[in-house]
Amino acid sequence: MGRSRRLRLTPSWLPVIRDHLVVEGRKQAVMAGERGTVSERLAREFFDEMDALARAPLWWVSEDMKKLCVDTVENGPLPPVEPLPTATGLIVFEGGVVFSSRGMADVPVAAVSWERAGSMHGGVPGVMIRLFGDSMRNAMGRLMDKSLPIAPMGTIDDETLDASVITLLSVAFALMGQPSVTAVSESRWDLRRDGPQPRSMTQAAKVKMIVLRPPARTSMGNGGGAGRRAPDHRYIVRGFYRNQQYGPNNSLRRRQWIPPYVKGPAGTPLIVKESVRIWRRL
Repeated sequence: MGRSRRLRLTPSWLPVIRDHLVVEGRKQAVMAGERGTVSERLAREFFDEMDALARAPLWWVSEDMKKLCVDTVENGPLPPVEPLPTATGLIVFEGGVVFSSRGMADVPVAAVSWERAGSMHGGVPGVMIRLFGDSMRNAMGRLMDKSLPIAPMGTIDDETLDASVITLLSVAFALMGQPSVTAVSESRWDLRRDGPQPRSMTQAAKVKMIVLRPPARTSMGNGGGAGRRAPDHRYIVRGFYRNQQYGPNNSLRRRQWIPPYVKGPAGTPLIVKESVRIWRRL
């Protein structure tokens, strides 16, 4: 494959894209160090970031699953806070997510990488994130590798934006743990979507896809529904918290998060009223 051909941003090609990003990042760090545009410490930190990215597990969130995640972040209720499932990772949100920031009107994000930090903000475990966009408008610098469909974005000094991104990650993985709502499977090569598979990619790293589980089949004729017209789209039923009974004789109570889910006929479009944009101040 010539380097001038743009890689497809699909689950199957994500391992190759990740490897290209790592090579690109290391080259950029070397060039910046030679030019003296960054300190030796910053160049070393960026090399460490690329090392973490090189071994990071890969995730892909489908378009409909992304809509459910964004709706939950914007409208709640949010799930209980849990650590991210892995110390490092790279996750792509199909179709991208638009965040709002104080310094910029819109921040379109295609993917996010993360790395757990030892401690931040008074000893509380923290996460270092890197945003990736599918355009060069907010790119960190000019790419040498023209085949890359996404590029690392420059640092945006906005704690609210960082918090919103981490919240989106937390919601995605919280929903991933709800088997009644989502399904997680390894990506399989799709000739129509991915094109011909190069022999060199038969042993590529696996990508975990987070998708909506198809709704349970119901009969519109039961329960007085005879003659009722089936909806022509799917819609989101938002989650909530309830006081769950537990313990001896169900005498104790605890707040239990009930996750959102999607209702409607399988195969119909998922319609959300709000635009896919995260602005929530957390």
